[in-house]
Amino acid sequence: MNRWGIVRVLLAAALLGSAVPVVSAADSDAAIRRQLAQFDRDAGNGNLEGLMALFADDAVILGPGQAPVVGKPAIRAWWKGILDQFKVDGVHDLGEITTSGDLVILQGKGRGELVPKTGGAKLPIDNWFLHVYRRQADGSVRFWRGAFGPHTPAAQPLGAK
Repeated sequence: MNRWGIVRVLLAAALLGSAVPVVSAADSDAAIRRQLAQFDRDAGNGNLEGLMALFADDAVILGPGQAPVVGKPAIRAWWKGILDQFKVDGVHDLGEITTSGDLVILQGKGRGELVPKTGGAKLPIDNWFLHVYRRQADGSVRFWRGAFGPHTPAAQPLGAK
């Protein structure tokens, strides 16, 4: 291989290496923890644009008693409705983080309260959540799929007497 051939191979390797970064599970865990902390700050400050920067374009949110919220425009409208009505005072408590390829899966608990902007009783936040984050083409990790629901009293497993 001549000198230009070697330069082309090295250049291609450098470009491919930067387009598909190799990230350890520990790096993914740290990135998710930073992202959730940023999410909690943005929600608390009513920063809709900050929240939206954390979602993938094709993200989906599944919540109890509602239709799936599909895609960034629908998620924006959903969050705008919440932020227009409430001051969000909540945090994510992580239980488990698992990394598999380009996916980071986490489960935990959301706690806090929604404070109505027009006065009235505060609404408690006491939810479980399961989130899936996906590494994007630019190397960032964004919310891709998620489900949440209220904590309920412990129930017996199906079939238990």
